Amino acid sequence: MKLTLINKLFRMRLHICATLLAILSPSIFAAEEISLEDKERIIEIISVSGIRQSLQTGIDLKRADSRIIDAVVAEDIGKLPDNNIAEALQRITGVSINREFGVGSEVSIRGLSQNRVELNGRSTLGDGRKGVNFQDFPSYFLSEVEVIKSPTPEMIEGALGGTINLKTQQPLQLRKYFGLISLKGEYTDNSEKTGPIFHATFGDKWKLDAGGNIGMLGSFTYQDRELIQHESRVGLNANTLNVNNPNVDPAEVYVIPVDYTYFPQLDRRERSAGNMMFQWEPESKNVEIYLDATFTKREGNNQTYTPTTLLHSPFSNEAEKNADFSIEDKKQLNSYYDSDVVFENGTSSSFRATDSLGFAFGGSWIMTNNIDISGEINFVSSTSSEPYYDMRFFAIDPVAEAANPLASNYLLNGVTYYSDNKNPPSVLLDDPNTFTNRDNWALGSYDVRDNAIDNNETATRFDLTYYEPFLEMAAITSLDTGLRFTTSSFKKSQNSFKLANLHTSLTRNGENILLTMNDFPENSIKDYSFDAFPGNNQVYDLSRFAMFDNDILQKAGKTTEILNNLLVGTNVGSDSETSFNYDEYAVVDEETLAAYLQFNIDTKIAGYPLRSIVGGRYVYTNLSVESYETDDEGNNILVRTQRDYSDFLPSLNITLELSKKTLVRFAAANVMRRAEFLELSPSYVVSNDSTTASHGNPYLNPYRATQFDVSVEQYWGKGNMLSGAIFYKDVKSFLKTEEECWNNPDYVAVSSEVNREDMCYLDGRTGQPTATSDLAELGLTTTYDSNGEGGKVQGIEISYQQLLKYGLGTSFNYTYADSEDPDDIPLLDISKNTVNAAIFYEKNGISTRFAYTYRSRFLEDDNESRLQRVGQLGTINGENDPTVRQSFREPIKQLDWSASYDFSEGVRLQMDIVNLLKEPTRDSTYLGSVYQIRQADRRFSVGVRYMY
Repeated sequence: MKLTLINKLFRMRLHICATLLAILSPSIFAAEEISLEDKERIIEIISVSGIRQSLQTGIDLKRADSRIIDAVVAEDIGKLPDNNIAEALQRITGVSINREFGVGSEVSIRGLSQNRVELNGRSTLGDGRKGVNFQDFPSYFLSEVEVIKSPTPEMIEGALGGTINLKTQQPLQLRKYFGLISLKGEYTDNSEKTGPIFHATFGDKWKLDAGGNIGMLGSFTYQDRELIQHESRVGLNANTLNVNNPNVDPAEVYVIPVDYTYFPQLDRRERSAGNMMFQWEPESKNVEIYLDATFTKREGNNQTYTPTTLLHSPFSNEAEKNADFSIEDKKQLNSYYDSDVVFENGTSSSFRATDSLGFAFGGSWIMTNNIDISGEINFVSSTSSEPYYDMRFFAIDPVAEAANPLASNYLLNGVTYYSDNKNPPSVLLDDPNTFTNRDNWALGSYDVRDNAIDNNETATRFDLTYYEPFLEMAAITSLDTGLRFTTSSFKKSQNSFKLANLHTSLTRNGENILLTMNDFPENSIKDYSFDAFPGNNQVYDLSRFAMFDNDILQKAGKTTEILNNLLVGTNVGSDSETSFNYDEYAVVDEETLAAYLQFNIDTKIAGYPLRSIVGGRYVYTNLSVESYETDDEGNNILVRTQRDYSDFLPSLNITLELSKKTLVRFAAANVMRRAEFLELSPSYVVSNDSTTASHGNPYLNPYRATQFDVSVEQYWGKGNMLSGAIFYKDVKSFLKTEEECWNNPDYVAVSSEVNREDMCYLDGRTGQPTATSDLAELGLTTTYDSNGEGGKVQGIEISYQQLLKYGLGTSFNYTYADSEDPDDIPLLDISKNTVNAAIFYEKNGISTRFAYTYRSRFLEDDNESRLQRVGQLGTINGENDPTVRQSFREPIKQLDWSASYDFSEGVRLQMDIVNLLKEPTRDSTYLGSVYQIRQADRRFSVGVRYMY
């Protein structure tokens, strides 16, 4: 008979109590109270200023905690060491980050990205479970950021790598009225634009006539920035080479670069955020009531351009076979001439608006000398709307079109490609004006997708602490227990509209026609010229092109008006209203109930002080997933999938004090992380060209792992530390990517004929479809996740920090992480070697710091469509090769600089340069063939800060 939840919780507590009674004995342990004076001293230090005291406070917090944690502490109220939270966290041992447009966006802890991001110990939300995007949440609000690597039972479940807790300043900690105003200007060198960054914080604490104290603290931040990222992409095929060269084995398989694309992106972002907190306590200070509210709002549009060469057929004629070519040691063709490629040019625009809200109301009460209770209810939500517009043109041969309008009259021309597998490639067109000659370009497609995501969670928790619960076991200083109940809902929807293959199927009065760029209204077509990859001396003919004005494209009404006028009298018509897309709809509802029991131990073993936290957390999850399926008659039917599961998560943290300066720690725990909402959703996400797709799986199990940590920490002086740690994670379940052929005639009908090689045959035959393949035989190549086998992550961490004389100081940390899955392939996002180093000077109101970070090569994506036939085995179709589609990020280096000068008390000049080296990021195949290179902005900021 299935146990009820209450019975399970009762048995869990009996099990923990029995275990503790067996291992604890009063004859061994002698009680020793935790020094409240030390904790109060550390909290007090948070209000001090400067790099030196920030580092010292971070070390003090790490030393005093009974868990394995690291902390980044604000140098002053509203001033983390870095302007971005992720970029501040990368200075912590075992933490590495990913960037978007060169700005820190996501954090991995010991190589795992499945982490929790909390605000004052509560959930935050973005488009999924990963929490708020660090680009959306301002660092100015924070007094401290904790990275907790060893969990305790009272902590909320859901972190596979660790928990990141963002902590704001508390108003009752203020001694007097406080005000801060900061204004900066940020210059980005790719865009050559400057944007403002404004921040203000005000707070005070009052003594009430009726008794007690009330505190209020409010913050507001506004930022406007424009970024440009240059990107070169190629697709990679695997095939033999038919060349006139006796040194090339005709049976050998080589990697062949195809589909060259220049992909510049212009990203404009406007962000505002606010935080307000109220606290009240009576004169006795045995009660606290608080209200905490936060909002973030981000708006901005992204403009992209995609001049591309397509349908490569290298060495298909004698001119190509006799042309120069070169092959490097990775068996990659790194230079060759192709005389008859097809050209496509596209532009897209998306406008993203994200609003997040968080409210928390709660309090605590010291009931007796032995019992504290606390409770809280909080609500957090994130809504995102992202209209997306895409327009594409194809180069058509006007002479061939005039002779035979019924044929596919693509303009065929030559291109010479060269890459040194490190820097942006050279792309030299036979006709350098191919992309600028408006006579060549005919409208191919127009795609509109209005995406929306609504994500919210309501959580209620109740906690109780019982001090000295067992008089006969004085070693147990307190017992903590509590309950937490959550309801959450995730909804994804899309309205869409698409015109496809207009360059081959458009007719008027029964005759085939083209809509060329010259048919568009004056000033709607614009000439673009980018300084692609500044400093690169290679010829890059893809950086100049004519295209529909992106500023008009993002104005849906104006674009619709233009297209409606052009399409009057054609077989397409002029109805361009979007409609509900059943394939993209999904709702994931979830309820969880968690209960924990935790014992806090403070004792001695053989005369050595020992602190420990031991206990367990029981979690029950009930899941419901809704999506549409098509029945045999073609009707869309809403289908619901329901399931539930439970987890017991025991944990143990031990800190042994060998001396006042030396600590040894051990931690062990079971952890779990639920699959992402989109990973659970069976709804489809279809590519822009309607040739490939992906979907989720509601039967995915949570990620589950058992982890162990051992560390040794040596402290001396003020703020000095040397530590070493060994960690091991045995992940029981990872996701495995599967592939299927999706039969959807509607998408097949609008698929791009020049990209049909990415599609699949419904009957299961191998080989690549072509533009002339029978559409009835084709489906969309579709990937989805299934429950896979486990993997292991293990490694070491070394951290060193010393505050030197004469205002100097330095910090250094190194992480080695080794990981593998059952196929002996590294796990996602795990670098074997990560290094962070910083040196600073701070004295007489002057401070400056250089900070350097390095991470070695890592697996960035295991489902990259441009690598679907390229892996380590060198087979033409990638059969039986687990490394097919795997994309690796080559080593990353970054150097940042910051400085400040105090003109007077409360007035400070601040300067920062992010990405001094301006190193591009490179993505490659398993064997190291580089196919994608990105170069983001170098960012300069200067500002003044006034605090009173």
